[in-house]
Amino acid sequence: MKKKVQLIVLLTIIQLFVCFLLKIEDKNVQIQIEKDGGPFIHIVTDFREENIYPWFNEIDSKYYFFLPSFCQGKSIYAGDLRGKVVLWDGKQIKRGTRIDYQENNICNLKIVGTERKVYDIVIMKSDYLPAIFIQTDSGGMDYLHQNKMNEESGNIHIIKSNGRMEYGGRLKISGRGNSSWEEEKKPYLIKLGTAKALLGMDSGKRWCLLAGWNEGAKLNTKIAFDMAEEIGLAYSPQCVWADLYLNGEYAGIYLLSETVSVGEGRVDIFDLEKENQLNYSNIEDVAVFEENRIKGYVLESKGEMDGGYLLEKDCTDYWEKEKAGFITEQGNCFSIKSPQSASREQVTYIYDYTQRIDDMISSGNKEYRKYIDFDSFVKKFIVDEIALSHDVNITSMFYYKEKNDDLLYAGPVWDFDGAFGETNSGWAEGIWVDYTWSSTKFYRGEEINWYSVLYEDEAFKTLLVETYKGFLPYLEEILEERIDQYAALIRKSVEMDRVRWKNVDISGDKPGHYVEFDNNVKYLKYYLANRLNYLNQIWKISYKEFLAPKDKTLHKIMFVRDGEIVEERAVQDGYTIEELPYLDEEKYWGWYFSYSDEKYRNQLPIYEDVVFYARER
Repeated sequence: MKKKVQLIVLLTIIQLFVCFLLKIEDKNVQIQIEKDGGPFIHIVTDFREENIYPWFNEIDSKYYFFLPSFCQGKSIYAGDLRGKVVLWDGKQIKRGTRIDYQENNICNLKIVGTERKVYDIVIMKSDYLPAIFIQTDSGGMDYLHQNKMNEESGNIHIIKSNGRMEYGGRLKISGRGNSSWEEEKKPYLIKLGTAKALLGMDSGKRWCLLAGWNEGAKLNTKIAFDMAEEIGLAYSPQCVWADLYLNGEYAGIYLLSETVSVGEGRVDIFDLEKENQLNYSNIEDVAVFEENRIKGYVLESKGEMDGGYLLEKDCTDYWEKEKAGFITEQGNCFSIKSPQSASREQVTYIYDYTQRIDDMISSGNKEYRKYIDFDSFVKKFIVDEIALSHDVNITSMFYYKEKNDDLLYAGPVWDFDGAFGETNSGWAEGIWVDYTWSSTKFYRGEEINWYSVLYEDEAFKTLLVETYKGFLPYLEEILEERIDQYAALIRKSVEMDRVRWKNVDISGDKPGHYVEFDNNVKYLKYYLANRLNYLNQIWKISYKEFLAPKDKTLHKIMFVRDGEIVEERAVQDGYTIEELPYLDEEKYWGWYFSYSDEKYRNQLPIYEDVVFYARER
């Protein structure tokens, strides 16, 4: 035991020494002046040089520099000042002058010239996360943001927190997502020149940069992906948080994620797309067809028929934008994600195959057991049932069929930014903050929710409960350890992100989005603890009770109607408000959070002082 402890200590010392050698020295982080007279920070590493430009916050009239984690010191140096007289907090600085700073404090920079320019500067810095620098060839993002289908070439460099460069090369970048693309903070799809294993993930050419706009604690997607991988759902995507810089401007904390696509290191099934590509040079030049319930491409060759296929259950609006897919007689829309260039014969084949399964499930014919893989459906159901994403049975529901295999498999998982009690859509009457809800109950249109039928199948239910029981120790670890570990890892990056995006992501129809980051983390624990306790109860599983976070702090709650305070209360931390002050329902919609305009429902715990206002109809 003594030798083991000595070895651990030695390895720790070596690791710290290596980090010390690799860190970016203060002198390599320089404040410089542009030709037009504005300040920027120039960073020199052993591998790259990067410029970071300040972001001006019109709310507090301050300029923010968001530094990556590999800038480990507490000082910057004066670099090329263009011959200007520059004052930092009233003292003149020259090339080589060392400038000590405190994070989040205001520093005053003055550039003396024909016109004196004054900048109130705040420096914030990330911890632990890698940094991704993308420089588009145009030097801007306007073209990309005009349309998510627009694509631009550029360069990408990924630098780890110890200053070592993970990857550098050319890329193509475009937008991605559906409703998430409409938000201010955009998600992106990037394509590398060659397949590369990034930051410990599997090798691939295509990667997603997920914005996490709708996630209060920025933890939902990562936790869900971890759950899917741990439970053994094949091809579950991996992801890593990173600080993203676009053309030198900080864009926020993002999840660099593997894509849901066919290929080695992704959904590793027979790749029909490669075979189809032998028959055309540019898919955009190929004619498309749409008739009855199917649509696809008019190819010279029908191609291989049996598989593999990657399908996405989609809502009608999104399905209509796809070029290959089908709609079952029950109204279920499926987009064909691979092969995207599906021929008429391929679309017809996979349509007929899926229609037979849909017919059997819809009619309750248990012959479907011969055509769906129970193991994958059970595992995906468990993740979906715990997380309660508002997209369950609507969109982002993936399935695949392998060549020479009659079974349809569920997965991979995707899209959890509206999960874990963080969707409170008015049209859904708050069901997604209700941890007693079920993904088996949600429908849109006339289509059958497959989960609702499978859940009543005794064989499916038995496998479900046994699999879930074996999964509980891991869920306990997530709740009691991993959430806190992840929160500590990303906390400073989230602080930068919330400044950069002016806390806009806490506003709107988003329950569980509190003013303070730690309260968003507490809400995630609150939801998960209550959800697991409920599932243990209805599935008759004897397990320890999970405790939602709460303490003895009293929060001040104020109710305002027509501009006047009508009631004040003290609510204990972690408790909900069961009875709200009376409102005339003919005149008012209800009580709403003043900072977010979110309607209060009594499933939402109080974790901070709140002012509620009565919204008039």
